[in-house]
Amino acid sequence: MLMFSQDQDMNGNFIQNGNLSKNNIQQNYAPLSVDAFENQRALTELNTNNMAEAYPWISPDGLRLYFTQGLSNTATLKFTSRPNVLSNFATPVAVGINYPVGFDWIRSGWLSPDELDIYISAVGEDVVYYSHRSSASGTFTSLTPLTLNGAPSMTFSSGAFLDSTLNNLYLFANLTAGGRGLLKFTRTSTTAFNYVGILESTSPYTIQPGQFSKDDLTFVFAANYASNDFRLSQLARTSTGTDFALTTFSELQGVNNLRPINSQPTVSNNMEWIVFVKNTTGLWDDNDLYIAHNDAIPLGNSEYTMHNLSIYPNPSNGKFNIQFTQPENGMMEVYNAIGQKIIEQEFRSELDLSGYSKGVYLLKFTAGNYSTTKKVVVE
Repeated sequence: MLMFSQDQDMNGNFIQNGNLSKNNIQQNYAPLSVDAFENQRALTELNTNNMAEAYPWISPDGLRLYFTQGLSNTATLKFTSRPNVLSNFATPVAVGINYPVGFDWIRSGWLSPDELDIYISAVGEDVVYYSHRSSASGTFTSLTPLTLNGAPSMTFSSGAFLDSTLNNLYLFANLTAGGRGLLKFTRTSTTAFNYVGILESTSPYTIQPGQFSKDDLTFVFAANYASNDFRLSQLARTSTGTDFALTTFSELQGVNNLRPINSQPTVSNNMEWIVFVKNTTGLWDDNDLYIAHNDAIPLGNSEYTMHNLSIYPNPSNGKFNIQFTQPENGMMEVYNAIGQKIIEQEFRSELDLSGYSKGVYLLKFTAGNYSTTKKVVVE
């Protein structure tokens, strides 16, 4: 299981334990993922100043989005949608939930692909609740606490989610005995699960909440490299019958900024869309939602698209032509499939990789406030 020493207090403030030195982190920096995201933008149509948006869940088609919103002690679950991938999201509305007497407030919510089942992590109780509704526009009529048989004693839990079979539940937790991890449970009934174990990681990374991809082959999460420096990362596997291995650890491309907190990712089918939280202060109420796409489809606001960038032919024998309407002061970096930077130079209209091995390469372009990453193939 992934064990963490980085914690949050009950208000969501990030607490640095001071165990990881900056030098140690730099020496063990994660490789870069082959899949890259681009056209990152803030979801300004959803974000509200001093009102935390957190723990998003995006539908498989990328058109429907749930997230928590509110101050640290008044969060509610919100829903929004967009008619197509070129549009912005609509004004969010509260999700109908009949909360039980004594329920404090919601920390996170995860939905089944058909949006009829919900699993909620609650604040103040460290309990996971379950509810069902008859339609995707209906109300969750009641919340039932799950029975987690054999679970270790916890002082904090959050980010409960299930895999696509809906038979395995995962929960991030601080353990009373020490440490933090991703607990795994296997279903025994509608509202009961048995504890299976805990997925552990090792220094220099501490791991924060995330979710599986819709096909369960990728685990996307936030990894903490230094004080208040959280980067979206992933583990990958080739089959759901195997466990995730830390040897597949890599940093997601195109979504991370140095120093700000990037966390709580959720992805649509084929990891086409990713929605996640950014935070520059470490205070829970400053959380905002961002979205990015992993190929050239423009987002709802064309301001965030790269300036008519095109690369051709692709695939090629290693020689590529690059067109970009604002090349001045632009930089270009090239990474191989295992994340090693092999080229860093000012923008040029041609790129020659014919002297390198056949395979997939990532081209990262940066110009002013814009940055995007493209995939090219040398045959």
